[in-house]
Amino acid sequence: MNATTALTPSAPIPRDDRNTRFAWGCVIAAPGAFVIAFVAAEATSALLGYDGGLPGSWSVALVSLLVGVAIFSLPAAFAVWFWRRAHRRGDDRAKVPALILVVLSVAFLGVNLLSGILTAITEGG
Repeated sequence: MNATTALTPSAPIPRDDRNTRFAWGCVIAAPGAFVIAFVAAEATSALLGYDGGLPGSWSVALVSLLVGVAIFSLPAAFAVWFWRRAHRRGDDRAKVPALILVVLSVAFLGVNLLSGILTAITEGG
């Protein structure tokens, strides 16, 4: 072994393009998940007997919120899963789409919680 081979890297860091592509695919799927989450939450409210009049039941609102958040957060969960798979293989490029979707999911939950709280305060429910 001479000095030049000791300074030369033996192999480049492997890149896991498949998991990174799948994580970005989750970002592309997020608008569809938003629509499905909205429809499912509204359907859940209707199935639980909410007719659209104010004030609504807290239990119906909570169950509908949980259904909507669970469906909307699925792309974020998959993106985090793909990021972890890529990270184990030495590629952190899938971190960006995973973080984008986690932030969007937390914001979705926060906006809906805030909306429910403000509606309860202003409508006296």
